[in-house]
Amino acid sequence: MNAYYYAFLPMLLGIAYLATGVKKTLGHLTEHLDTGPALALAGGVALFLAGDVAFRAVLRLYPVRFRAVAAPAALAAALIGVHASAVAELLALVAVLVVMLAVEARAARSATSAPVVTPVP
Repeated sequence: MNAYYYAFLPMLLGIAYLATGVKKTLGHLTEHLDTGPALALAGGVALFLAGDVAFRAVLRLYPVRFRAVAAPAALAAALIGVHASAVAELLALVAVLVVMLAVEARAARSATSAPVVTPVP
């Protein structure tokens, strides 16, 4: 119940906020965004990541630290949309997610390829 309801709701809301932000910015990609659409884009991604962290933590699907760090980084991308453009914010959000996934994959690869040290009798 905790994973598939309480932790899943923020993920669904994050998708809805992101979709709202995309709808509001599609016609204005090269312009500075108002605070609302900028927060909808970045907040949607951040809310999805926070829900994903809770979902994974409840189901004990570790590590979650990379996604937990990416959530506030995604939220900070709203500043880029307000001060630069919608395209810049979207690129920043994609960069946050790509870096997060790359670091997570590298950590998983290094954890599985670590040499097993057996004590010598």
